[in-house]
Amino acid sequence: MGDLITGGGINEGNGVYKSTDAGKTWQHLGLDDTRQIPSILVDPRTESCDGGGAGNVHAQSETRGLYRSTDGGKTWTKTLYVDKQTGIQKIAWAPDHPEVVLATTVRHYNAPGAGFRGPNAGGAVESSTAVYNPPTKA
Repeated sequence: MGDLITGGGINEGNGVYKSTDAGKTWQHLGLDDTRQIPSILVDPRTESCDGGGAGNVHAQSETRGLYRSTDGGKTWTKTLYVDKQTGIQKIAWAPDHPEVVLATTVRHYNAPGAGFRGPNAGGAVESSTAVYNPPTKA
């Protein structure tokens, strides 16, 4: 899992991993092309989890967005997508409505060779979005 680090440092990964034995072994669960997953939520009562993909900072990509798995990470469904340049920064459950996932999006694209322009010159612009994820039926 790659991290989105502010300040220009970028750490890219190759998807989501899961351990069921306290970290002794790990299983790769996909989302490779998201490159960076800065935030993930796992519901301890169910096998559902949500992960936010920021994407490759130097390429426009439709793999950006919020993904949900209801089967322990075997399959993933994109539940929020803004555009090819905007990724998910942070996600959290609404404290008063745990079926609602709150997501902060961020423009996460710099054309190769363009350098970081900063927020006052067209750099990262953040916005908040609420996403309703209905509970899965057992």
